[in-house]
Amino acid sequence: MVNAEHSALIEALLSEGYKLVIKSHPNQALDSGEALTCPGVSAMQLLLVADYLITDYSAIALEAAAAGVKTFYYLFDSERYREHTGVN
Repeated sequence: MVNAEHSALIEALLSEGYKLVIKSHPNQALDSGEALTCPGVSAMQLLLVADYLITDYSAIALEAAAAGVKTFYYLFDSERYREHTGVN
């Protein structure tokens, strides 16, 4: 499910003409609306053709760095994360 923060980001990117591919965590289901999901393609395969990666706290950022993909961190829940988990 897409929350309000995710919806706003998705709409903003699509309205600017970006092609958005969402690859959610295997334990997560995400209805992405107009964005592509590519269920049969691995995250690593998608990194090979990506211009940018948008992620939260995921380890995929390390793979993106190794592949030379520019990464943006989308920390929509950072306050809640700090309260319950702490930032590493």
